[in-house]
Amino acid sequence: MQKELGGINFIDHIKKEILRASEDLAKDYPGSKTGFTQKITPEYLSTLTDEEIMLLLERLGDFSRGVKYKFAADSKVDAMTGCLSANALHKLSKDEKKFHSKSALLIVDLDNLKSVNGLTVSLQAAGDRYIKIVAKIMLLGISGAEVYRKGGDEFVILLENCSKEAAEAIGRRLVSEFNDPPAKDVHSERERFAKRENFPEKYLGISFGAAKIDAGKSYDVVLKEANEALKIMQIKKNDAWIAESDLSIERDSDTPGSRIIYQIIQKEQAKNPTPPSRNERDRDRN
Repeated sequence: MQKELGGINFIDHIKKEILRASEDLAKDYPGSKTGFTQKITPEYLSTLTDEEIMLLLERLGDFSRGVKYKFAADSKVDAMTGCLSANALHKLSKDEKKFHSKSALLIVDLDNLKSVNGLTVSLQAAGDRYIKIVAKIMLLGISGAEVYRKGGDEFVILLENCSKEAAEAIGRRLVSEFNDPPAKDVHSERERFAKRENFPEKYLGISFGAAKIDAGKSYDVVLKEANEALKIMQIKKNDAWIAESDLSIERDSDTPGSRIIYQIIQKEQAKNPTPPSRNERDRDRN
């Protein structure tokens, strides 16, 4: 006897899901159309036993994950942000002629992403939203630049006809576009995100480091210089947050600054507990 799912035959439901998933895979990843997906038709599914249907569903899931991983690795564009991908950046780093056609490198990092992922209302989804907001600011705010998502919350921007000082000015402008309201009586991106996620606003932000691309300097050397500048900015911010906090922590070389900041944010949030969700408020009224 076949199972029922809300009045619908369970296996029939699974067959429809298999067909839909196969069609979506072919549409989203055209190069994925192989003998395996081509044979998934209503006629073919009608020849399978219930057990074979369930095995096919599992196999299709494994195939889909493999295709998505391969396409992500090969893609020139990062699927989540619309920036150029880490793979594209890796290829550029090996092409000295193309790399040296640029004049400055800016590395950008989001402040306290781990705390956002661990302490916000939406957790990981909030971290993804944080990354997307900053990526959008970079893509719209810098004309003629190449914006790469290096990985996680780290971005590399390659600039043409730009000195190190001009690159630093662009970094400060990005910070301002995230932190400051675009007009009177309009919330900034930072304020909107903080309110939505009940996260202390002052711990959200952008840090950056700039370096000049000189002849003879490899990508790795230039990136290291920009990273050193980035770390200096991050250390200054961490030290300022720790100095402002009333959280008594014995800081030593074995305690990373990020862990201390996480504890500071956690304590600050405790003063302003997460408001109940709409479902919780409705339940309380009933």
